[in-house]
Amino acid sequence: MTIEIKRADEFGEGYRRRIAEVLVRGFAEDFAYFSKDPEQLAAAFEHMILLERFHVALVDGQPAAVGALTEGT
Repeated sequence: MTIEIKRADEFGEGYRRRIAEVLVRGFAEDFAYFSKDPEQLAAAFEHMILLERFHVALVDGQPAAVGALTEGT
């Protein structure tokens, strides 16, 4: 098993949807108020993700986890 951690903007726009899908899976219980459909939630959130603020953990080349960094402003 290979684990890599990279900033999301290193992957480019093509990864935005995959990052949203991981985020939705991680917070499914919290987002259930809005929808129980993970595809619908990912579509709703993907355009709001600021790629330069997210880090992605890849396991064997597949997104497995995300973390966000904010400046507090």
